[in-house]
Amino acid sequence: MVRSLAILICLAAACGGESTTFNPPPGPGQDGGGGAQDGGGGWLPGGGLKPMPDLGSCGGQTIPIKLVQKGDVPDLFLIVDRSGSMMMPIDFFNWGKGSKWDVMRNTLTSLVTTYQVNIQFGLSLFPSDASCGAGKIDVPLAANNWQSVQKALQIGPDGNTPSHTTISAVTSYLATVPPAKGGRYALLATDGAPNCGAQADSDTGPETLAEVQKMVAAGTKVFVLGFGDIVAGNPALLNQLAQAGGVPNPKPPHAFYPATNESELKAALFSIAGGIIPPPCTYALTTKPTDPEKVTVTFDGKPVPRSKSSTAGWNYTSGGNEITFFGAACDQLRTGQVKEVKFLFGCKGPVIE
Repeated sequence: MVRSLAILICLAAACGGESTTFNPPPGPGQDGGGGAQDGGGGWLPGGGLKPMPDLGSCGGQTIPIKLVQKGDVPDLFLIVDRSGSMMMPIDFFNWGKGSKWDVMRNTLTSLVTTYQVNIQFGLSLFPSDASCGAGKIDVPLAANNWQSVQKALQIGPDGNTPSHTTISAVTSYLATVPPAKGGRYALLATDGAPNCGAQADSDTGPETLAEVQKMVAAGTKVFVLGFGDIVAGNPALLNQLAQAGGVPNPKPPHAFYPATNESELKAALFSIAGGIIPPPCTYALTTKPTDPEKVTVTFDGKPVPRSKSSTAGWNYTSGGNEITFFGAACDQLRTGQVKEVKFLFGCKGPVIE
């Protein structure tokens, strides 16, 4: 996976001013501010970082340098309900907001575009016809496949809700593909109770639960998202599916992820996707700094000291081609406590031996 990072080469005596940052994927959070200083800062008791004052301005030019993220990529297979009820408006009092399908399609496209280098996505839409056809493998698992996902999502809503047969088909497909090193997950996103049993409208809740259990037993954890009218979607069953899936929503009262509008859908999907990406503690530099001793690294504007013994803070690894975080600094990255990592080249930051 490759992420672009603009590294500021400081041409004046002091560092600071404007720079471009690297933001760890959520778990880690959003864009934010921050700065660095020449010396000062350090660790507080308990692993925290001391704040630092603003720096003077640093004249210079911004040179794009790429970082290669060393963490492992996970799989996330999207199993998405496109049944006829998805044509209903997301807001009955404001039809201009579009249908549930419009909102789902746009949000999924945004999700895959955002995480295409961090996650290998696959997609199955159900039903595959205008009735009870099990979903097919519309997009095989791969990275950088947002265009294929976007194209597949152009189909409109229709038919019933054969969740059980679709999950079964996806489980069979996944058995033919080696899992990603970062783990394998599926997401079941539905707006209604499963049917397509002996009759098209026959309830298939028990069959759907059994298929989720089979998928988990085969090595794939399953997130469950209920979209739209949660009551119509049978919340008791959704909770059962989510618990069986092995990755329930950590926020009560539901074990599944509820979303009744566009903002809730985006928050749920991005939380799920961001949560399966373990932020690595090592980043490979495609270009070394001119002077490796003149580097300041910050977490959310607070300096991270360099440890030349590689026991805490950060240090160069692989002959200076990589930057690795150690100890409490690595723990902060992996547990999602860091929203912004900033690398300033040209000015020396704090050092501990």
